[in-house]
Amino acid sequence: MTVSAQKAQLLEHVSDAIRSAGWQAIYENGDHPARILAFKGLERRPLLVYIWSISPGGGGPGVRPEGEIRIQLTGVPPPFQRSTDFQTLLLGYSEQDDIFAGFDVSRRPQIWGRSPSVQLRQFAVEDAKTRGFGFYRRQTRSHAELAVAFRPDAIMDYVIRQADLHLFADDEQATESLEDATIEAAQGREAEVDLDAVAGHGRRETVRTVIERVGQQNFRSRILAVYGHRCAVCTTQLNLLDAAHIVPVPGGGTNETCNGLSLCKIHHAAYDKGLVGVFGDYRIKVNETASRRLSSSHRDGGLQTFRDNLLQSLREPARPQDRPLSAYLEQGLIVRGWHGIMGG
Repeated sequence: MTVSAQKAQLLEHVSDAIRSAGWQAIYENGDHPARILAFKGLERRPLLVYIWSISPGGGGPGVRPEGEIRIQLTGVPPPFQRSTDFQTLLLGYSEQDDIFAGFDVSRRPQIWGRSPSVQLRQFAVEDAKTRGFGFYRRQTRSHAELAVAFRPDAIMDYVIRQADLHLFADDEQATESLEDATIEAAQGREAEVDLDAVAGHGRRETVRTVIERVGQQNFRSRILAVYGHRCAVCTTQLNLLDAAHIVPVPGGGTNETCNGLSLCKIHHAAYDKGLVGVFGDYRIKVNETASRRLSSSHRDGGLQTFRDNLLQSLREPARPQDRPLSAYLEQGLIVRGWHGIMGG
C-alpha cells in the first residue's frame, strides 16, 4: 500500500535525521510502518518505524493538562509489531519545531480504544530545541511512562539507548538526575550527577550518552553562531558546516568556544588531515610537505583551486572572548603533524 504524501514526508524527515546523525538509511518497503535499515560502517540497525505528526491535545481548556500535545495512533491496527529481528520505533514529529518525540512501544496496550493517542508536553519539545533532549514523565494509577523529545541529529543516540531511556520512567529520582545532567551539559558545565542514583538497567551509560550529545550540540550551536554560519577559512555557508575542535577533546581539548572553528566539510577534513592549518596569529597556510606528497602520488587534482579558495587569515568572531586562543591553534597544529614548520 502506498503511503500518503503527509506520511511520506514524515518518513523523509526520519531518513534525513538518520543522515544528519552520520548514518545512512535504506527503505525496505513502501508502507507504514516503514522498514528502514540504518547503517554506519559495519554496524546495522534494522528499524520498524511508526510515525505521526505531533498535534495539540484535544478536549479544550480544562479537559487536558495545559501544554499537552500528542500523536493520534490512526491508520494501523493494534498491537504494534515487535520482533527480535528489528527494533520498533514509535515516533512523533513536530514540523514547526523540527523535533522528534520517542514513546515506549512496550507500554502500549494490545487493544486500543476508539481514539488512541500518546501524550507529551510542550515543555519537553522546548527543552529539546535548546538542549538536544527533553523529557516528560507521565504517572498514571497503573504505571509511569517517559516520553523523550530530541533533535534530529540525536536520533541514533535515541535508537541505541531507546530501551534504557524509557526504563527511567520507573524511577522518578533517576529521571530527575537525567534532566539535571542535560541542563548542566547544555550550559557548558561539567555535569555533576550522582551516578549511584541512576545505577542499573544501563542508566549510567545512557546518562553519559545524553551528556555527550548535549555537550556536542551546545558546542556546535555556539561555534556556528559566532562565525555567522560561515566557514572560517573560506566563508562558505550552504548548510555544509561543522563545528571543529582545535585541540580534540580526547587530546585534552575543551568545549569552550575559543577551542572551536566553523569549517565547511572539505576544510574540516583538510584541517584534521593536516593539509591546511591555522597558525597562532590566525594565518592560514597549506602544508607544503603534504602537498608534495599528493603531487608525487598524482593525487593533487584541484589543489590549486583549493589554495585559491582559502582566505589569507582566519575570519574571526566579532567578540574577543569567542576568538580562538593562539595556544590552542599552535597545539592544534602539533596534533595534526605540523612538526618542523611551525615558524613558517
